[in-house]
Amino acid sequence: MSRSGGLSPYCMGLLLMTMFGQTSNIMLHLPTRAYMALSQNVVDMSKQAPMIEEPPLSIVNPADGTTVETGYARAAIGLGDPQAEDQSWAESGISGIVNISEIRFPTATYSWGSLKFWALLDDDEYKRGNVLAYGALSEATIIAAGDTIIVPPGSIRISLDSYDMEW
Repeated sequence: MSRSGGLSPYCMGLLLMTMFGQTSNIMLHLPTRAYMALSQNVVDMSKQAPMIEEPPLSIVNPADGTTVETGYARAAIGLGDPQAEDQSWAESGISGIVNISEIRFPTATYSWGSLKFWALLDDDEYKRGNVLAYGALSEATIIAAGDTIIVPPGSIRISLDSYDMEW
């Protein structure tokens, strides 16, 4: 099981502002959906705008110079909206949550390469959004054309003392 990663500084700020009633002083955006991104390299949280190296949306085919779509897109997952029909998380221990629904990515139409990291963001648009949580996959996963990534229930556990994902 992976132990690298965690809640982003942005997410920790949201939690603290909400907990201590500071939401009236800022424009607080609490998302009800998150979008899982996959990355080839570690999610770099050292910058103001974290860097996530997601698989490309398209590539130029070296054989004939045409542009080929890869099929990559972030996968949606619900976040704590009690009104939502697609409850995606449940309590796990005293200070954690675990995914209880599968997270399904689109089928790859071209290789996405070797993926090693994940991030949950508040935006489904490629290369945009605030990182909420991030971590390493338990092992690198090579995605070829025709592959569909499905993150099974129970694979992601996020707590205030550890951030795990296995699949």
